[in-house]
Amino acid sequence: MAIPVYQSEINQIVGHYHPNSIHYNSMSYRYHWRSLYQRVVSVVDFDIPDSWDMDYFEYLIWILGYAIILPTKRYGIIPQHGTLRDLGIMYQPTRAVVSNKWFDFDDLKIWKDCAIIKLSPDYCGIADVIDFYAKKFSLIDASYNVSLINTKIPYIVSAKNKSYAQTFKAVMDKVNQGEPLVVYESVKKKSEDDFALEDSEPWNFLDLHAGENYISDKLADQYRIILNQFDTEIGIPNNQQSFKKERLLSNEIESNNAETSTRLTTFINTLERSIDRTNNLYDLDIKIKKHEFDTGNTGRKEVMQNG
Repeated sequence: MAIPVYQSEINQIVGHYHPNSIHYNSMSYRYHWRSLYQRVVSVVDFDIPDSWDMDYFEYLIWILGYAIILPTKRYGIIPQHGTLRDLGIMYQPTRAVVSNKWFDFDDLKIWKDCAIIKLSPDYCGIADVIDFYAKKFSLIDASYNVSLINTKIPYIVSAKNKSYAQTFKAVMDKVNQGEPLVVYESVKKKSEDDFALEDSEPWNFLDLHAGENYISDKLADQYRIILNQFDTEIGIPNNQQSFKKERLLSNEIESNNAETSTRLTTFINTLERSIDRTNNLYDLDIKIKKHEFDTGNTGRKEVMQNG
């Protein structure tokens, strides 16, 4: 989908914050939001009619939460976004409204005039999940940049006068050139290449303890931990213990595999039920399957199993 559509979803989410002021870098947030969305669509492989646009269909399923499938005289059977209304006796929507610049359908009876392919039982997408993690990544990104900047200023030095300042710069130049030892005497200079200092302290140092302020490595580890948590939510195999242990017990791996499949199983089951009903209504052949991921742990592809 086009970038303005991403932005409209982001604006809708941010508009519900209380307070709705943003306390993170908006460009970093937008970058991570789009990156996580692209990660999400890799989890499931859809097989849809050739005339349907895959990007549009996936966006409807993952972000809007459902796609309205309806027959049209000019375009045939197509997916569309729209509004669901009129709850029935089981508190499920019974009618749909589809409106764009090419046509309007303001009273479609669901499973008679149109079909619904939905991601979850509550007809919601996962824009809230993407937003939840994009904010965390944006905050880590800001902290990471600050940590890198802080390591660039390890010392602040004051000198008695310009002559002492120039001498100190010359000493640091030789150190930076790789000389292991720089020697100078506290006597008058014999030539322009000599260093001469008085017995008294000519400089004052302020050590900012750059090594103690450096936390970029910890932030990078935290970034990976949070990404693993996101992957667990959407169903991508990962190793939550990778930063603590070099080797994992088999029961720990199995536990993580089960956790990874839990929410995805709900998505798959809900999609399959609505897809089967849509195929029967319009004689289509829409299919869905989980994507196969090479985990790198065994050297072979492992298919995520239900439950």
